[in-house]
Amino acid sequence: MMKLFNPRGLLIAAALVATVVANTLSAQEIEFGPNLRSMDFADVFDSSVEARASMWNKFHANGLRRIVISQALVSPFAPDHSRRPDGTYLSDGDLANLRRTLNRGASAADDFRVTYVAGYGLGVSGCAPGADPAQTANAAAEWEFRRIVRRVLDAGVPIRAIDVDGPFLRLLDGSRKAYSCAETATGRGYSDRGAARVALLYMKRLRDLTNAHATNRAAGVTVDMALLVNLPNWAAGRHSALKTAGKTTDVMTGVLSELKLAMEADKDRPLALSGAVVDYPYNHAKADPAAFRAKTAALLEILKTLPRTRAKLTIVTNTNYALYPGLDMPRYRKYRGTVRCVWQDNWQISGGSLPYLPYENARGRKMPRDCVSEQNAADARYWDESVAFARNIASGRWRSESVALGDIAAFRFTSWHEMPVSTLSTMNRTLRFKLYGK
Repeated sequence: MMKLFNPRGLLIAAALVATVVANTLSAQEIEFGPNLRSMDFADVFDSSVEARASMWNKFHANGLRRIVISQALVSPFAPDHSRRPDGTYLSDGDLANLRRTLNRGASAADDFRVTYVAGYGLGVSGCAPGADPAQTANAAAEWEFRRIVRRVLDAGVPIRAIDVDGPFLRLLDGSRKAYSCAETATGRGYSDRGAARVALLYMKRLRDLTNAHATNRAAGVTVDMALLVNLPNWAAGRHSALKTAGKTTDVMTGVLSELKLAMEADKDRPLALSGAVVDYPYNHAKADPAAFRAKTAALLEILKTLPRTRAKLTIVTNTNYALYPGLDMPRYRKYRGTVRCVWQDNWQISGGSLPYLPYENARGRKMPRDCVSEQNAADARYWDESVAFARNIASGRWRSESVALGDIAAFRFTSWHEMPVSTLSTMNRTLRFKLYGK
């Protein structure tokens, strides 16, 4: 007898799969970072609006406590240390809202936990290859603390973790990272050994300055330090780095091996690392799963050899999808995840706004409501792909056999790109993934 198609059975099966994934991910922390370029990047912390207050309360109640604050979100300065326009980063008033939203009572144990993504101090201030590494590193850390980090702490928000974004790409000779030492007027960077030494001393100084601030002391908080690694820009064995990275080395035998030696020799308040954050992995994993698996395995392996280091990986899930595959118009190249009304129909608003606010121009004119709605609908694809990526990591499809699910400490939902347009919508989707794995 022929079996009839049973759509209800398929729905039940799909629900079971989602439940299994959600249960599988129960050991991994889900971290959230506000979208750097969304229309509500600052407003989202103003909990006087019921919809926002409700979302933050749901985050807190469901254990979504780790909030990632990028340097680009709070810095009045660009990576080249020039001033940014007011309104493109969190103001003092926005930081007061941040404190009121994230600090949850008399005990710091009940607060949201803030991770700050660092690195702006390196590059311009950190580019003096002929100088004493300690002097260079301290100057870089002190510039960043004074100009950026202290703004968060002065607002009364403790910083529990600092992820240092691409310190070696910012320092190495031959790197092609924007605003790196090799891209400055001198065109000079550091050797692997020199970069490792400067990065180590910079991290120690930034750690010490943060721990010494009254806000962290009052909360009884000491900061955890971690490396944030742009994995596609490093080689691993036969798997090469992206050509656009410049002259980088093998993730195991190059600069991280030199960091290992520097950490072993360091006896003065030595640095401990809580792990590494894997950045920009999606396109790499999708285009070359074997290379991605090999590189994550190599990174985990070298972490295991570093002194005082927790060998754990955090995976950034952000994707950089193209809504119009094959389209190569100059305007669209910078706005690949945005709909046509953003990068074409309303170019007088979005044009020239990067790298800050693609939905608002310098005169304060904002994207029309219908265009925002269209972009918000398109952003669902961004998060669908981000969720699919996290699920592929969890299932083992994009993990090496030597990388267990338990080696993944967290999945981080955030975006460095020109989308999504709404941070509040992003929070809603992150909560959905936390609760249901989809």
